[in-house]
Amino acid sequence: MSKDDLPEQQIRSLGPVFYRTAVGTAVVAGLFCAVVAASLGRAVVVRTRLDTVEQSRALDGSEVQTLLSGRPLPAGRRLALLQAILAGSPDNAELHQKFKVLRAGRSDEQLTADIRAHDLHIRRAAVRYRHFSARGARLLAVGLAVGLVALLCALAYKRKLPRPASGRGAGRLTADRAIRSVGVAAAVLLVAGVVGVQLAWVPPPVLSQAGPVVVEPSKKEPPVDPAKQWPRFRGPGGLGISAFTNVPTEWDGKTGKNILWKKLVPLPGENSPIVWGRRVFLSGATKGKQAVYCYDAADGTLLWQRPVLNVPDSPKEVPEVFDMTGYAAPTMATDGQRAFAIFANGNLVAFDFRGKELWKQNWDTSDNMYGHAASLALAGDRLILQLDRGASGDDQLSSVAAVDAATGDPVWETTDRPVGNSWSSPIVIKTGAEQQVITCGAPWIIAYGPEGGVELWRAKCMSGDMGPSPVYAGGLVIACNEGADLVAIKPDGEGDVTKSHVRYKVGEGLPSTASPLSTKALTFLASGILVSCYDTQTGKLLWEHEDFEDSFNSSPSLVGDLVYVMDDKGTMHIFKAVRDKYTPVGTATLGEPSNTSPAFADGRIYIRGKKHLFCIGKADGGR
Repeated sequence: MSKDDLPEQQIRSLGPVFYRTAVGTAVVAGLFCAVVAASLGRAVVVRTRLDTVEQSRALDGSEVQTLLSGRPLPAGRRLALLQAILAGSPDNAELHQKFKVLRAGRSDEQLTADIRAHDLHIRRAAVRYRHFSARGARLLAVGLAVGLVALLCALAYKRKLPRPASGRGAGRLTADRAIRSVGVAAAVLLVAGVVGVQLAWVPPPVLSQAGPVVVEPSKKEPPVDPAKQWPRFRGPGGLGISAFTNVPTEWDGKTGKNILWKKLVPLPGENSPIVWGRRVFLSGATKGKQAVYCYDAADGTLLWQRPVLNVPDSPKEVPEVFDMTGYAAPTMATDGQRAFAIFANGNLVAFDFRGKELWKQNWDTSDNMYGHAASLALAGDRLILQLDRGASGDDQLSSVAAVDAATGDPVWETTDRPVGNSWSSPIVIKTGAEQQVITCGAPWIIAYGPEGGVELWRAKCMSGDMGPSPVYAGGLVIACNEGADLVAIKPDGEGDVTKSHVRYKVGEGLPSTASPLSTKALTFLASGILVSCYDTQTGKLLWEHEDFEDSFNSSPSLVGDLVYVMDDKGTMHIFKAVRDKYTPVGTATLGEPSNTSPAFADGRIYIRGKKHLFCIGKADGGR
């Protein structure tokens, strides 16, 4: 035999092995595809029923009552499906009987819990079959591809197989083939069974990650007064002034004194809580995750949590952030219907109060030294974003933008903002009948019209890495920054008002992070271990106090005639808002570090620590 005949001989000797392997693979793949196809068919039938209803939220109180009353329900809703199940499904005879009893006029508190449990079962099934369909479709495609390749290989090797032998050897060969066939069939059945079980059993999803359960607030929500909510960083107007004075001056996070509840926040963040009615909102993020959280203000129940995923144009590279800033430094904002959050990489998202994602988009926040940290503001139906970037204004990267709060559609964006990166948040003020968006970024304080983004005036009076946000009090825009000055500007000018409308520039030892607290008469600053008081109208330094053990990054707040300012260790220092001297009232400890600013409500204070969200108050609502 020549060398040229060797490959052919090898093919002939190995051909039967290759052929049987290919045939067996094709058979296994065929059965695999049959099992998957059958399971997918069942899933399609179930999904046809379930996908016509809303899966993402739990029933609210009014829907449960509608269901229990037996009144007609809107077609295509999960309520209609639940009513049909309760009214006639043999699998729910006990629940159906309870339903009939209640309609006959007898109360049964457990019925509501049973309905909610069955509703959760339906929503989990919908999510499970949706996941199953996506996975099954991919497995079916893989199975078909493998089967097709195996079949083609079997046909190719069949043409090269030698003729079968005759006689006793042939009988033994036939028996061997039969044994092998039985073995292959057993293997096929085993594989098909394993695959079928795996496909049929999809673990119930964690609804907080895929269609989370919405827990209703513990009591019916009364109408709210927008002026008494805490809808953004430092509350109404960004001023840090509480509408309520009946909040505690004493609490202790370690002993639990006046701590009504304390809840772990799953992801870290340096943003402060915002409050509207019975809801408290926060955001959190790490290098690889972003999420928004909604808590029941009354008892701390986590009503819903939503991951922020698949934001269009979101950058692939995670920005470098300052340790004290983190990936979720900007405080959220709400208009009473929607909650808005922005993160270090510029991902901006809106949810309704039930946790439904309304829209999401990305804004370029690259070239910001520590990552984006400016909080959001609202001017009517416009959501305001301050997007300062670059080493200086010469880079021409910074802008201020407005988007439609309902749709996320861009409304305007400035094209000439001569400042470098900053972390100051905008405020919206009203001067007479006019609204102004006030922004700080070295070296300019600039005011814009919220309707079209037209620049109204600018004053050149800032320097350094701008962190503190401005405030508006006594008819003056008050701003400050470490390495610059405490400045007061009359906001009724046009163009460059540096020489005409800056009332004063004073001060040393000014804050790098904490924003000022101002009333018509007094302005309070917290910087390092120093607290100081100035006359708002003249800029005169009235007093300083620096007998503190830890530094301040949290901004001071005003509650009646008291100032609340928290140090980095989580100790709240409370003193009187008076002009003659520092007059302490007391201290209260959170029990963990915090750099955030408190949110105030009727009889309560909400503070975010490094790990937990705290609700502070007394059962009677008093101090």
